[in-house]
Amino acid sequence: MIRKTNMLAGLLAASAFSILTATAALSQQPDDNRLDEAWRDALEDFEGVVTPQQQAQLTLLAHQAAVARVCDGFKLNLDKYAKGVNEIILSNADKLDAQQKLARHTNILLTLGTTYGLFLAEGNAKKESFCKAAADDKKDAGFVSVWE
Repeated sequence: MIRKTNMLAGLLAASAFSILTATAALSQQPDDNRLDEAWRDALEDFEGVVTPQQQAQLTLLAHQAAVARVCDGFKLNLDKYAKGVNEIILSNADKLDAQQKLARHTNILLTLGTTYGLFLAEGNAKKESFCKAAADDKKDAGFVSVWE
């Protein structure tokens, strides 16, 4: 359990870091079908809404949902997916008033949906490599997923 927790923490931290640094790295590479401007726009007003670890978890959830839609052999476990999203939405909710809770909830769901859509676009643009990477993740015993 500790191994999986440490691996998940590492994956989440790496995902958060990669999102924050993707623009600089990608601008120095040939076109890789990443939607750089769309990613910047999608995440522009999200800073401070959730922690970097929660942002990484949302990104991972959106990615896995897109994989389940784009790639054969993947099915989303809706209970696991909902649990992951709800944990983020409900975290620190007791510290907010009703209006703040609604604004935070809305922002999280909009960002999750937008991120999911960006992964759908990118995944379909390079379906073979997108699905191969997901298949490699699925084979990794330490990879925590919301797939069945």
